[in-house]
Amino acid sequence: MTKSFHEDTNSELQAGLAALIGEEVLKIANEQCTSLPDNASPYMFADRVERGHPIFTSETTMATVAYIKLAGQNMTPGVRDNLRKAVEQFGHVEFVQAIEDALDTTPESSVKVASSTAPQYAFEDEGRCAYPLTNFSAVLDSANRLAYDYADARFPAPLMKVAAERVVEAAKFYGVDEFMLPDVIVKHATTRIPDFDAALRQIGLRVRNLGDAAKDAAEAYKTALTHDDSVDVFESALTAALRVQELDKAFGVKTGSENLDPLSLVFSGAVVDDVVKVANSSVCLFDSVIPGEVFAGICDRLPLPALFDEEAVTKIAAAVALIRKGEGIRATEVIDTLDGQARATLAHSLVSSVQSAK
Repeated sequence: MTKSFHEDTNSELQAGLAALIGEEVLKIANEQCTSLPDNASPYMFADRVERGHPIFTSETTMATVAYIKLAGQNMTPGVRDNLRKAVEQFGHVEFVQAIEDALDTTPESSVKVASSTAPQYAFEDEGRCAYPLTNFSAVLDSANRLAYDYADARFPAPLMKVAAERVVEAAKFYGVDEFMLPDVIVKHATTRIPDFDAALRQIGLRVRNLGDAAKDAAEAYKTALTHDDSVDVFESALTAALRVQELDKAFGVKTGSENLDPLSLVFSGAVVDDVVKVANSSVCLFDSVIPGEVFAGICDRLPLPALFDEEAVTKIAAAVALIRKGEGIRATEVIDTLDGQARATLAHSLVSSVQSAK
């Protein structure tokens, strides 16, 4: 359950809030929350499901921002977006920057300055630059303009992923909290696996309001979302997203709560980093996924020299060392270099060891 600033009884945290926003502002914010009726509108809160993190006044918004920063709370994209809108509505962008500065423990000698360690622009190509990212305010302004231009099909989908990654990187560098960035920027800074089948299933939803043009539009979208197996799947997905963006503009399809934006439509699979993390915690042998700890533990107990030749023993030991370093993908690659007989023997030994342990 979401805990809000006026519900948290931690005295140290309350003292920190008072120091950040002022005792008078905190007092007003607490009084405003105390006077809220039990049936208060969920739109008065950043977390509309739990009715937490009040944002219905200037003071409650300031207190909520400071509390979330002090308490180190994570936010869902919806909560983050609602809080960002409240910050903009009440004109607290500079206040958020002041909060960041007040909580920054970086020594003055290492204050960040624009340099090659942070992207200078969200878009750079052959001398052309756009959406500057040279300071706190520039990051916020460019993030909002980029999100608007992408939604309006004035910024091509294939370039959006790199641009979003640059914005998020610069935001971290200059201390801009993610909740201040448009959700579409944060979303596309993370790479997901393309899912063409899922995208094709969304065509009917996308064309449902196009009247007589719906049939032709559906065929056009279907063609745009056809993946050529001879082309790299990520490259193909970016091309498909661009085609969808162009079709959206041609047919007047608006993206938002009802229709996914072109990149979200095509890249709807698992987060790549999560897949890599899972893959690195396991070993794959004959299409069977074996937890890394189980694989390493069994190999430690096996009489490897009695089962394999010297080369195979060396490779299996190397695979075990890699899995213990969290490099299951490389461990699998090493196992794949064993000859067929050695891999079959290893698989049989693993199964036998598991069965005997039951």
